[in-house]
Amino acid sequence: MRGAQLQMLMDYRLPAGVDHVTPKELAAASGYTAQHIIHCYEEGKIMGFQSNGRGKKHAESRKAIRIPREHAVLWLCDVSNFDADMILQELTTIASRKLPRELRRELIHRIGASL
Repeated sequence: MRGAQLQMLMDYRLPAGVDHVTPKELAAASGYTAQHIIHCYEEGKIMGFQSNGRGKKHAESRKAIRIPREHAVLWLCDVSNFDADMILQELTTIASRKLPRELRRELIHRIGASL
């Protein structure tokens, strides 16, 4: 039941139908400022990637930061008051969808052994 509540909360907070979120969207979902999200990204607390943003010709280049939805969910779990079981369930859900089979088995084995 708790995992379903977490999934509903994340679906409600983050924009629907997108694989990546911007710092501004993540800031709106978390209550932090976009500058704080960018700072966390630059410190390595949030994983994502940079791309060249649109800018005027011959102007200084802009950077656009994109954060995968799964990483945004993990960061929200980290800074929120969720209990360890909910975070662990979200980790295993993300791992089961994104990781290769051998790595997934090893991760679940190690997580299960540490409990």
